[in-house]
Amino acid sequence: PMNMDGTESAMAKTVQTFAEKIEDRTGCNVIKWDERLTSAAAERAMAEMGRSPKGHKTEIDRIAATIILQGYLDYLRHAENSKIDGRDA
Repeated sequence: PMNMDGTESAMAKTVQTFAEKIEDRTGCNVIKWDERLTSAAAERAMAEMGRSPKGHKTEIDRIAATIILQGYLDYLRHAENSKIDGRDA
């Protein structure tokens, strides 16, 4: 987790240790992805649908997770397209 100014948050070391444990146990690379502002984006999306975000933390988290995943998938698509076009991602 990163602070808004780009510095590591207090939780960053804990997350890094957890990611390393997953990598060690599974042999898979763990991709850490910036989640800043996704809850705010999820709240805006709910408001645009005419729904109040108040009291709907689970739904906000679900929407935020979708935003994070879509951002990563868009990144992968861009990287693949750049590779095909001979550009750096």
